[in-house]
Amino acid sequence: MDEPIKLFVAVLAREHIDTILDIENVSHRLPWSRANFEGEIETGQANFWVFFIGSAIVAYGGFWNMDGDGNITNITVAEEYRKRKIGSSVLIFLLSEMTRMGLEKASLEVRESNSAAIALYAAAGFTQVGQRTKYYDDGETALIFSKTLAG
Repeated sequence: MDEPIKLFVAVLAREHIDTILDIENVSHRLPWSRANFEGEIETGQANFWVFFIGSAIVAYGGFWNMDGDGNITNITVAEEYRKRKIGSSVLIFLLSEMTRMGLEKASLEVRESNSAAIALYAAAGFTQVGQRTKYYDDGETALIFSKTLAG
């Protein structure tokens, strides 16, 4: 049995953004910009973390507190660290933070073509509750997933 990977977690800070942008740009067709990540630092709504193995940033993720709903805005794992359950660990961390904050529900939008993410969310107990046609700038539909959090 594989030993679990030990991830270290830090709140997103400006010094992380260059590395995160490198990961973001190879991971997404329409990547977030520097301004998007800086906004996550500056807004009072955002809760965003960076995940490390040793000194290497291997993943990041966050959510907004939207009136009792934790809306997951981004979960990304660096390409060379995928398929090691790191995405699952990030999601579990985010859900535990939402629960700690007393949020009632978690929700997210995901590209309908992102089968790996859809499988991750389904395995974590999310259910599809709708879709947003042509949600993304390239015209792709977003699937909306939701999960009730334990209180």
